[in-house]
Amino acid sequence: MPRPHRNIETAAVPPAPTALEYHPGGPAPRDPAVVFSLILGWAWMMVTLGGAVALLGGGVLPGGTFLSVPRSVFQAVSAATLTGFPAATGVDTFLPYGRGVVFFLIAVGTLFSLVLGGLACKRISGVRVSDGTVVLTAGAMLGVAALVGASDPFSTGSVFSGVFSAVAALGNSAAFVHLPTITDFSLIQLLVPLSWVGGLGVVVVLDVGQRLLRRTNRLTDFSRAALVLTAGVFIVLAAIFYLIRPATGGVSPVLSAIVLSAVTSTTGTPVEYATQWSRPLQVVATLFSATGFALGGTSAGVGLTTLAIIANSLWGGLRNGTPPTRAFYLSVRYVLLFLGLTLATWLLLLSSEPQIQADRLLTISSSAAANSGMTHDPVSIVGRGLFILAAAMFAGRALSLLYLWQLATTPRQRD
Repeated sequence: MPRPHRNIETAAVPPAPTALEYHPGGPAPRDPAVVFSLILGWAWMMVTLGGAVALLGGGVLPGGTFLSVPRSVFQAVSAATLTGFPAATGVDTFLPYGRGVVFFLIAVGTLFSLVLGGLACKRISGVRVSDGTVVLTAGAMLGVAALVGASDPFSTGSVFSGVFSAVAALGNSAAFVHLPTITDFSLIQLLVPLSWVGGLGVVVVLDVGQRLLRRTNRLTDFSRAALVLTAGVFIVLAAIFYLIRPATGGVSPVLSAIVLSAVTSTTGTPVEYATQWSRPLQVVATLFSATGFALGGTSAGVGLTTLAIIANSLWGGLRNGTPPTRAFYLSVRYVLLFLGLTLATWLLLLSSEPQIQADRLLTISSSAAANSGMTHDPVSIVGRGLFILAAAMFAGRALSLLYLWQLATTPRQRD
């Protein structure tokens, strides 16, 4: 009996996975992407270690002075994890060699986060692109950011300053060579859009691009959730800054609120230090900076999509009696680990830095765990406290990526 002919073009195609669905699909134990991610993670750690050693040598600070071992480790980890804490002896005080080392670490950290987060989110969201496309897009985003920065030298007359600022913005890093002010137009024109693109990540960029080119009928639910939640947080935080922050002479309150909202929820660049804000505003800003963007880009912290998974699962349980999924438990565990890391860092800093107020140490601890870089003022901690912060920054970045890959390997369940 002849076999029926099957027209491949008209054969049923399974629907694209939607929304915060986690696929059976995720990578098998020997998926090349998992092996590649492990190799990339090891390489990132080695580059960070090499950066710390490079910063110990001469040519970093003027006058023939040297960075201490704790300060070198702190600066290297702060750059590689895309935290970018401002410090009394910061990047802006470095000689060209030291600035070059920090820039290299930020660029590597940005590429590392975009690639690993993108590969994981590709499996989480169901965006139909190849792993190679994710890697190439991450490299292209880094290259475009550098070109944009070179074309606008950030009002300093220095091409390197512009490139440094643009790449740091894409990486959601608060590091700077030339500290922008709230009145700098380049801040809005250059840093804010790049920080949003980097925070949303490769997968959302590819998904939006496919939709604009009409290659897909709709955005994935993951991308829609990331875009809507990010816009919502930006609007809410801008309204809070507008209502609570006192107006300053010569600066539009609306413009100030927009800039501060964008910076606080992304890079944490100190266009204004938190000491200039009221106590309630400091608390709100700390909470929003700890939340970050949707995970999968260069942002870390709790993640808006993490909170969306938890809220969606709880709502489904209350409304339909749906039992919690594994993604829900993974998300709750990640939030608890983040809070535990913040608490442990705070307690250790309270012990090592008794001269600093407890609320300031809590903000620094939260920023280190979230890789946000927001502080009350330049970090003046020395010695053991710098090792504590370095460990918290490294753990915060590692935990967020491990959480994403756990979601990527979770069997398909709608959450």
